[in-house]
Amino acid sequence: MGNDMLKDWRKRSKRGYFVSTSSEYKLLLKDESVEKWISNLKKKAGWRTTVPSFLRTLYKFTEYSSKSPNELIAIASTAKKLDQPEELTSATSVITELVQGFINELLSSGKRERARHVRTCLKSFF
Repeated sequence: MGNDMLKDWRKRSKRGYFVSTSSEYKLLLKDESVEKWISNLKKKAGWRTTVPSFLRTLYKFTEYSSKSPNELIAIASTAKKLDQPEELTSATSVITELVQGFINELLSSGKRERARHVRTCLKSFF
């Protein structure tokens, strides 16, 4: 059953037919921060449907932010390690602004449910 997660996700072609593509997020699975996150997600009920969906969302966010998951975690954890409140907020605000920008883009195209899903997904990742 372990290979189920890696099977190709179906995409629609311009004409609406399903076309097979390789899992865009396979590279994410090699990322240390993603491995930790998934092992935590697997402790929860319903993870089989959650994990692929969250991975696709994280992949799209990494594309949007042009940062790898490890880079994103590094920015977020820098914020947690610093003692100076002004430094803390600048590092956290980088992540917050990225996430908010990503969510605003979805909201502006009328994708409310998707935006809610993205917020849940990224909160759990960070």
